[in-house]
Amino acid sequence: RIVGVYALDTGASPNYLALFVAPVAILAYGMALSASRTRMQRTIAIIFALSVSASVVLSQSRAGIAVILFALVWFVWMTLRARAGLQKRVDVLFTGIAIICIAIAVVMGIPRLLANPHSGRISSSNNIRYEIWKTTIQKIIPVYPITGVGFGEFQTVFTQMTRTQVNYPEYIAPWALTPHNIILALWVDTGLVGVIGFLIVCVGVCRRIPRSSIWFAVFVSILLFGVVDTPILKNDLGAFFWMIVGGSTVWFAKKETV
Repeated sequence: RIVGVYALDTGASPNYLALFVAPVAILAYGMALSASRTRMQRTIAIIFALSVSASVVLSQSRAGIAVILFALVWFVWMTLRARAGLQKRVDVLFTGIAIICIAIAVVMGIPRLLANPHSGRISSSNNIRYEIWKTTIQKIIPVYPITGVGFGEFQTVFTQMTRTQVNYPEYIAPWALTPHNIILALWVDTGLVGVIGFLIVCVGVCRRIPRSSIWFAVFVSILLFGVVDTPILKNDLGAFFWMIVGGSTVWFAKKETV
């Protein structure tokens, strides 16, 4: 599994690479499919998008690959939907595709609790996430429901609360750098106020940005990544995320007033 420039960090995961470059690939695909671009611009964009997508595949990040596929399907959906007379049929078709994809993702993410730590990367990854989610929901949030534990304290609190549980100190706690879910991460880091504020921001952005916009696909892809990781709390992707929030909100607000 490649980690790219993150190899400079000895504790980095290949997921760090996918977290940052997958939204960039989606942005490039959107530019390549845009009718307003010249042929040369679209060619450069597609070459760049394919190159970046290859790095995501080589990182073996299932979430990274999934969000890129989501964006491509979304682009096709919105393009066909814009054609006269096809809206209802296209909506039915792609809703069915979406349901099938969600079902596949759920099945692939089911933890194999009887597997041992050496059963393979996918089984191990699913099980570790499941145990981290379970501990966060059942033990940490009930103790710190309003204020959370504070930034950078999650692993310390997690390790302390699970120190007597079988296999946790050896196999789970070392990977519990974050809760591996954006809502849980915001809850334990910033408390309930942080979660509510984040949800308000997301609803506001989704209402402002047109569904057919490239930026909407990028925004939603980052949120989807947040189901299994904490994308906006990493400095690089965090900055990218808030640039999208601020920039797109201002841009589309101006277009509405013109």
